[in-house]
Amino acid sequence: MVVLSLVETAFLGLLILILPRIGRRGLLFALRHGQGGARHEGSTSAPLTDGLADNRYRWWGVFYVNREDPSILVEHRFGLGYTLNLGNRLAVALLAGFLILILGLSLLTALSI
Repeated sequence: MVVLSLVETAFLGLLILILPRIGRRGLLFALRHGQGGARHEGSTSAPLTDGLADNRYRWWGVFYVNREDPSILVEHRFGLGYTLNLGNRLAVALLAGFLILILGLSLLTALSI
């Protein structure tokens, strides 16, 4: 039988109470505003995309590479979320560090067995 401590029980209770509200608010926000404010596109004279839909900075339509763009993260063209600007050195360093961390943890786990 699994016995949870008081802290674990309180944490699980908070998750059960808070997560549905966060998810519901996020869904309502996305439905109201659209991706990147697409539902507000007609309310201004200039387009909100500002050239982000330009294909010359996309490799295979997936990877965004623009050395002149200082952004580390840019919005996905389709769907929800962000992608890394692989033209930014800091973004490449973050990606490399993350991959090294994952490989290192995998090796430590494999060697400790």
